[in-house]
Amino acid sequence: MNYNAFKNSYQNTPVINISSLEGVDAGFHSLRDNINKWTKKGYIYRLKNNLYTLNENDRKTGVSRFFIANYIYTPSYVSLEYAMYHYGLIPENVYEITSVTTRKTGMFKNYFGAFSYSNVKLDLFFGYTAFKDENDMRAVIATPEKALLDFIYLRFCRRKSQGAIEGFIAKNRVQNLKILNRKKYNEYVLKYPERHREVLRMAFTRGGK
Repeated sequence: MNYNAFKNSYQNTPVINISSLEGVDAGFHSLRDNINKWTKKGYIYRLKNNLYTLNENDRKTGVSRFFIANYIYTPSYVSLEYAMYHYGLIPENVYEITSVTTRKTGMFKNYFGAFSYSNVKLDLFFGYTAFKDENDMRAVIATPEKALLDFIYLRFCRRKSQGAIEGFIAKNRVQNLKILNRKKYNEYVLKYPERHREVLRMAFTRGGK
């Protein structure tokens, strides 16, 4: 298969799973070789092992970084710093797309940026919502309340002592907590281990205005 034939076959496919062609495409092994060549030439972009997307000029379906983050490592939802910046809970722009997953912690880097995944147990994998991205594709992100809780739990509670939570909140310039639903936040807190609940509650009350 030459590149034009490949492009015509997949220009409406946002993400191409090459492994799904094994056993179906008689020229699968030569296709693998071509994939490597096309990647080096910038015709296609490698997202992670076996997952690719055509370049912007040849692809008719847009792919957002939210969509990619959800797709390349499932189950997952965008949360932590990237979601907090998205909601205005921290002022600095965040370039690494941070997500939460029930799988092991992972990191992927590709043409679209760096994608990191932090592990939580299944009973803490909640508090996310689906939305349509700019390409009308489904993506999943933490609610503002869960994004803050994931941040405090994973970056403060699960790490070695870093001093008082007030200092951690100030250092990270957490702000605009008025947008959070306090009732929902407190309901979420009850799902966390009891030993961390007081710190999680304090993060809400001591956060920036």
